[in-house]
Amino acid sequence: MRHFILIITAVLLLPVTLGAQGKVVDKSGSRPIWVKKDISPSEYGIDAVILSGTSTVSLDDAKEKIISGLREEVIGKIAGFVVNMSMDGTPDEASAMAKAARTPLARGISADAAIETYWEKRYDRKSDTYTYCVYMLYGIDELQIKRAAMDILTESEIF
Repeated sequence: MRHFILIITAVLLLPVTLGAQGKVVDKSGSRPIWVKKDISPSEYGIDAVILSGTSTVSLDDAKEKIISGLREEVIGKIAGFVVNMSMDGTPDEASAMAKAARTPLARGISADAAIETYWEKRYDRKSDTYTYCVYMLYGIDELQIKRAAMDILTESEIF
């Protein structure tokens, strides 16, 4: 009976020890509900996306990785809409990407524009490293992306 209890305990604790990301040594505040649970911001009536990233260099590096990834994704979506919506197929993808990068929506993406940011500094004893985990709630939706694409099309008089 003792062995059975030990085996069950080991099996139950195995995922906890494997999933550990290190001890939290510093954080920006209490952990928000949108980080704790897998809840969509739209359930709270917010048009936003949840972004996360990690870095072993610095907190600013982790934030910059998140923002540059979001910026590239938004530019790609805007360019995709421009190419798909043009009637005569005039813009190629490279010129659409260049125009999308110059839109106010793409240029305005920054860590300061996030609705909420939460970060943790974690220490991993095994590798003796600190890791910064950053979570951002960023307000951006498909309508804004489509408007930016329409602005490009009307500006270029392609549409």
